[in-house]
Amino acid sequence: MVGKRGYLLTGSETYLVLYTNARAEVAGEIINLRRLTAGNYAQQQRIDTLEQLSTSKIDSMTQTIALRRNGNAAGALAIMRASGKAAMDRIRALIVEMENIESSSLSMHEQAWQQASDSSTDVTAAGSALLLLLIAAAVVMSSRDYRARETQSWLRVGQMDIATIFAGMRWRR
Repeated sequence: MVGKRGYLLTGSETYLVLYTNARAEVAGEIINLRRLTAGNYAQQQRIDTLEQLSTSKIDSMTQTIALRRNGNAAGALAIMRASGKAAMDRIRALIVEMENIESSSLSMHEQAWQQASDSSTDVTAAGSALLLLLIAAAVVMSSRDYRARETQSWLRVGQMDIATIFAGMRWRR
């Protein structure tokens, strides 16, 4: 917009570099926006509106530039006054609305991700605590089993010793 004003005032083509670049990039940016918001019907409708507004604005700018090139500066200024600022304000407002909606959506996704992360942490902590509890129970049970086997072994050795003693006493008689 600033470049177009500079061109209208001076007639110097160097002011049209931004216009030329924007005109070449708008279609690609619209395609990129469609790709980024695929699946979001409301945003796709806003992009349709944005595309219409952008095309209308570029057509208006092209017409304004063509009039100035042909020496009709007054006609170019009339077109600019009639639709220039209002059209850009609508485009800017639509872009701000789309950005706000995407920011809100991003915030909701981040919140859901954080909740999932918190839940995952809780499940991991609970699982770890349960695992430690099971390991402790296994250690206690193994310890009891070991002590029971040791006691049984001690009793068997004692029984064998007693049996040996009694067996030796019978032979001595």
